Amino acid sequence: MTMKDAALAYLAQGRSVVPVTPGKKHPPLLRWEEFQKRLPTEAEVVEWWTQTPEANIALITGQVSGISVVDIDGDEGKESFLHNLQGSMPQSLVHHTPRGAHMILKYNPALRQTAGVLPGIDIRNDGGYIIAPPSVVDGKEYTVFRDRELVALSGIPAGLNGKMPQALEGGSPKWVAQLLENGSHQGQRNDETARLVGFFHSRNVPKDIIEAQLLEFAAKCTPPFSRRELQQTIESITRYQQRAFEEQITDPPAFRQDGDDYVFDWEKHLVQVRLVELWHQRDGLSARLEINTSRPGIPSRVHGPVNWKLHSTSGRDTLARYLAKRIDIDWPSILEDTVRLATRTYEEREPAVLLSEVSAQETGYVMHPLLREGEPTIIFGDGGSGKSYISLATAMAVQTGQALLPFAPPIPQGVLYLDWESSASTHRVRMERLALGVDMIDALPGIAYLRCNLSLAEHLRQIKALISKYGIGCVIIDSAAAASGGEPEKAEVALRFFNSLRTLKTTSLIVAHTTKDASQGKPFGSSFWHNEARATFEVIRQQDEEASDIDIGLYNRKANDDKLLMPIGLKLRFTKSTTWFEKMDLTEAAPQLTSQLPDSLRIEQYLLEEKRATGKVIAEALSLTTDSVRVTLNRQKGKRFIKWEDGSNQWSLLSRA
Repeated sequence: MTMKDAALAYLAQGRSVVPVTPGKKHPPLLRWEEFQKRLPTEAEVVEWWTQTPEANIALITGQVSGISVVDIDGDEGKESFLHNLQGSMPQSLVHHTPRGAHMILKYNPALRQTAGVLPGIDIRNDGGYIIAPPSVVDGKEYTVFRDRELVALSGIPAGLNGKMPQALEGGSPKWVAQLLENGSHQGQRNDETARLVGFFHSRNVPKDIIEAQLLEFAAKCTPPFSRRELQQTIESITRYQQRAFEEQITDPPAFRQDGDDYVFDWEKHLVQVRLVELWHQRDGLSARLEINTSRPGIPSRVHGPVNWKLHSTSGRDTLARYLAKRIDIDWPSILEDTVRLATRTYEEREPAVLLSEVSAQETGYVMHPLLREGEPTIIFGDGGSGKSYISLATAMAVQTGQALLPFAPPIPQGVLYLDWESSASTHRVRMERLALGVDMIDALPGIAYLRCNLSLAEHLRQIKALISKYGIGCVIIDSAAAASGGEPEKAEVALRFFNSLRTLKTTSLIVAHTTKDASQGKPFGSSFWHNEARATFEVIRQQDEEASDIDIGLYNRKANDDKLLMPIGLKLRFTKSTTWFEKMDLTEAAPQLTSQLPDSLRIEQYLLEEKRATGKVIAEALSLTTDSVRVTLNRQKGKRFIKWEDGSNQWSLLSRA
């Protein structure tokens, strides 16, 4: 199809078209203001493209053509669309552009012609135009991607009108403004965050907009909510309110999970129902029931704790009559709604989702390179290699946001140290030494600590309660074998550990051991310890007999969705009252640590000192095979190393040559 034929076809659809410089987006080849108000005639279109057959086609947007366009430009625009508009836009006509897409909708006068309404997203409406297929710009063609009928917007998504959602523009209760202004504090942050999310969601604010509005609030909380924690809360509360809608409960209570407990708050009645340790029996769900009130003049404990069979109708009726003697409200409805909502929540647990609606945001680091947000990392090595000091320094760094290790400053969040190996007093002494080592003298970090004597699976309820109470975002587990509750060599033991860990929904650092003979680059036990972790690091220690300092090599043995990092050298220094970490060059370390470096790095260091050598000499000096040295040299030939052409078969560094 020629450009003229395509332009005439657009005109036949009622679109106003004008010619644009061939191969370019602009300028138009005529004064086009007139055609923002009227369609050209067929004769005008024929004349324009007869004079310039290769002219590109511009569609005038707005009322004259009956179209409004969302212009998605580049990766930035695609991300904005996925995070802010996905799910709120109808399926309409879409054109592919060289850098993105044009989503073409029926004309909507409420959409304002705007550049950068979101990062990488513009709106083209009255007063604008777009380049249309089959135009070509800089050698790249515009094409029809989704050939659909034009569809109208049922409402303007908040991200496209340049305003906050209507629910946020005024008229909200005073407590909403106070929380957004001041944040929330430990012990209340989970409840109040859930309350805010419920408020916005009940006013039909989309989840992505709720997240955007609450990010600043989350940062003001003590301790701060990480973005991942906030997203989990939003997902939990919005999913709960969807359940309430499906159950046809018109005035549902506020809901939160406190560890494994289900807590329902009827704010208008000042009554709270808590279900502790739900479990399934043959005749339905049971739980330990506690009912409390904040009504003035009435004891706060209304009923419980007692065991309660949720699905027993007679038991529910008896309970309602008893409670009515304490507080005269509609207890049958409260108890029935509790049962329906608790049952749905318990049975769904983690519901299936559509991947197309899941945020594509890559998880970042809590502390690079050790901790990926929401993922498990294992550090492993012989006893006495410094693993516990590394894990405690990591805990202190994450709790405070201060870099105690020579890594990037971490994102501060609450830390829970789960200890199967030592004692609280031992860690307290070590923490004081590490704090003094970096001049952290104002206050020690408020790390939550639990001395454990059961398996991780058996401690789960207690751990989840601590996570909720202290706003924990990162958990340290010291150590894996003791926490597993069985023989680490067995696959089912390792898998039970990771399945339990996954229910915590936190970032985790796990300390593990290895055999003294040879680690083979993996923690001791089943291969699942290595396979189930997001990343693993082997810790190898070197200490001279007379020295108080310890040289440590940290070797990245596994990295999901990322390349392996170069080995990291740490020096753990001790004085009479202080302990601290320094960065160390592993190429200058003892042979026990340098032998673990990549062959290319060891060869480079050798040639830096020896200037020139044959592959055989290099292999003998470094205790490597001749074949491995030959492969490494040839792979990096012309990039890192160079072979002398004088017949000596010697190699040197390219930079030296």
